[in-house]
Amino acid sequence: MNFNFYSPTRVLFGAGRLKELPEHLPSGKILVVTDATMEKLGFVDKLRALLPGREIAVFSDVEPNPSDCSVNRAAKLAVEFGASAVIGFGGGSPMDVAKGAACIATNGGELDDYRRGGTRTFQKPGLPIICIPTTAGTGSEVTFAGVFAFQNGALKTGIVTPFFYPVLAIVDPELTYSVPPRGTAATGLDALTHAMESYLGQVDTPQSDGMALVAIRLVLDNLEQVVKNGGDTYAREQMCIASLVASHASSQAEICLGHAAGYPVTTHYHLEHGFACAIFLPETVRLAAIHRPERVANLCRYCDLPDAAALTSRIEALLDSVGCPRTLKELGGTPDQVPELVQAAMGARYIGNTPGGMTQPQLTEIFLNLMK
Repeated sequence: MNFNFYSPTRVLFGAGRLKELPEHLPSGKILVVTDATMEKLGFVDKLRALLPGREIAVFSDVEPNPSDCSVNRAAKLAVEFGASAVIGFGGGSPMDVAKGAACIATNGGELDDYRRGGTRTFQKPGLPIICIPTTAGTGSEVTFAGVFAFQNGALKTGIVTPFFYPVLAIVDPELTYSVPPRGTAATGLDALTHAMESYLGQVDTPQSDGMALVAIRLVLDNLEQVVKNGGDTYAREQMCIASLVASHASSQAEICLGHAAGYPVTTHYHLEHGFACAIFLPETVRLAAIHRPERVANLCRYCDLPDAAALTSRIEALLDSVGCPRTLKELGGTPDQVPELVQAAMGARYIGNTPGGMTQPQLTEIFLNLMK
């Protein structure tokens, strides 16, 4: 067996640990990348209060599905302001924009130059990136990937580079306490999808296996509770752990069907990323039961479930309980939209990591079934 393990991000985990941020910031000016909601709710003011006397610029124009244009504008601000570091503060979108902006600021060009099929690759490190998540699910604070919308939102795809790894992640569960139920559900299902795809896909390592199993069980045990009762601080903490270790797992292994097919679903139907990916989890389990039955059996044992059918039922029950759509028909999907969705999903580099692989006819059938 051959495998690699690389995870350079230092993690500070625990309630109240945001206050330790000043100890870890480099000297100089700081660019904070966030969104308008974070600013409106006072989170940015809280961050400023921790950094008296520091020169801070705020870029708060990040969209729910962050665009390459936002990254380019944030990078321009970083250069003009003379930022020495970039803080991504919020959910996955602000953190991804912070990663892109930090690297564009030092490498030049525009983000579109660096996407798959582009004309450039990042050649040197970006500005130091510090990520502070305020949701539990995306796990972007410990990954080397960012997901962006290009071509005025027509194309959603990821960029992967080791230069996207943050130097520091502060995971403070207190920052997630105010996330509303739908946001809690969507981000939590993103964590579940990261973990399940890491464990059931064709690329895995001993480290990713252990982390994925822990994350899956944590989500199954805690997500429904925290969606029902956002004040359950224990469940909030457990979901933050699940998000963190699930993303560590996916960074060492690989995602597959749900993310590949979920990106065009998010773009086409304006559905939250976590919901869009989770719609495909039952199909992922079905394929894994055929092509990687030993993995499914082990996962079932770990989750105290008798077989693949019970695992599928448990996942479907969770999706229903937290309000995740189960079909694309619910979103207005029609069969005539399938070819476009399939073409976009087949273009994702990790679609081939799906258990048993994936062909265009297979994926067409999967999408058509979701239109019923």
